[in-house]
Amino acid sequence: MLSSRKITYFLGRLLFSLFLIAIGYHMFQNGHQIYNRYLHALRKLILPESQGSGLVPLIGITFERLNQIIIKFDGALFVTSGLLILIQKQAMGSKMLIVAVIFILLTKDNPFLKTNDKLYGLDQSQRILEFLKHLSLIGVALIISDKGGKEHVNEEEFNDEKVKYD
Repeated sequence: MLSSRKITYFLGRLLFSLFLIAIGYHMFQNGHQIYNRYLHALRKLILPESQGSGLVPLIGITFERLNQIIIKFDGALFVTSGLLILIQKQAMGSKMLIVAVIFILLTKDNPFLKTNDKLYGLDQSQRILEFLKHLSLIGVALIISDKGGKEHVNEEEFNDEKVKYD
C-alpha cells in the first residue's frame, strides 16, 4: 500500500515537472520579448562599446541572434529538467534547473544591470523580490536532487501512527 508521503511526493514531483515544462515552453516561444533587454544590458555592462546589431567576436553572428539562441537554450533547459524530474532522474534534472535559474538570476533579476525597467513597471525592490523567488527555486532543486532527504531519514519516523507531536 502506498503511504501518504509517497503519494504527496509523487504529486509534488508531477506538478513541479509540469510547471517547469510549461515555463520552458513559454520561455522558448516568448522569452525573447522578456529577456532580450536584459541580455543587451548585460552585454553593455561587459562590452560598453558594442552594438546589438554588431557581430560577436570569433562567432560571426549578431548579438541579437546570440540572445535568441541563449534564451531558447535556457527554455530548453527548463523543459529538459522538468522531463528528467518527471521520469525520476532528479539528480540530473535538478542540476539542469539550477543552471537555467542562474541564467535568470544573472539577467532579469540582476540588480546591477541598468535597463529601462521603469517603462516596464519593474523597480529595484521588485527586482530583488524576483531574485529571491528565483533563488528559492535553487533550494527546491537541491531538495529534489536528494529526493527530499529520504535516504537520510528513518522511514519509520514518518509513519502517521508513530509520529508524536509535542
